Amino acid sequence: MIMNRRRHKRVVLVSAITVNFAGEYYRTVTSQNISLGGMCVKSHKKFPENQEGSVTVTVKCGDTFVNFSSQFQIRWIDPTSRYCYGIEFVNLDEINRETIERIISFLS
Repeated sequence: MIMNRRRHKRVVLVSAITVNFAGEYYRTVTSQNISLGGMCVKSHKKFPENQEGSVTVTVKCGDTFVNFSSQFQIRWIDPTSRYCYGIEFVNLDEINRETIERIISFLS
């Protein structure tokens, strides 16, 4: 039996996002899914594992657009899919945490 090691519920979220690494902004990054712990994202650019940065995400929930921002660290790179990364949210504040919870609830 395979055990699911995830700590948080994960939902599909395909959305354009903005990523910032050391003052350089990348807007060609797409999220694949999201949880309270992080996101799976795809990019056209290669980033090193353990790279730190910040992410800004805007999602339409019903008639309202909600957004959140967080610092993150790249935790894994999918060896079977070019430029697919697992990012872990770091130092997520309460407001952004509540926004992510709202997005996950809406998408569930």
